[in-house]
Amino acid sequence: MLTVRRLGKCVSLALALLMLTTLPLLGQSANGNLTGTARDPSGAAVPGATVGLTNDATGLRRHAVTNRQGRYGFFGLPIGTYHVRVAKSGFQTAVEAEILVRANRTAVVPVTLRPGAVSTTVTVEATPL
Repeated sequence: MLTVRRLGKCVSLALALLMLTTLPLLGQSANGNLTGTARDPSGAAVPGATVGLTNDATGLRRHAVTNRQGRYGFFGLPIGTYHVRVAKSGFQTAVEAEILVRANRTAVVPVTLRPGAVSTTVTVEATPL
């Protein structure tokens, strides 16, 4: 027959085991990451490109600029489906769609920017007569 002291030790041991097995779950999150690199067709990095990220379901938007190596990253994103838009003067805008961001994972989205026509903006100002 179990004594009160022995029963108390068993309950304490069971609680300790329960805490140790559930503790790793506390570090889990419902967020993910998205990273990538912008390159031209020759494989050279494209620094200074503007990267826009949009969650297709919620409309959440985030922006970044590629670094000297052409890399960009978005961290702590709610899980969902996103699209990425990368633009830089002298290049065609690139769009990558249906990117799945999953919990505790990093989606890697490399983008190739193709050379495009340079657009010219003309500003017309009227002078009073």
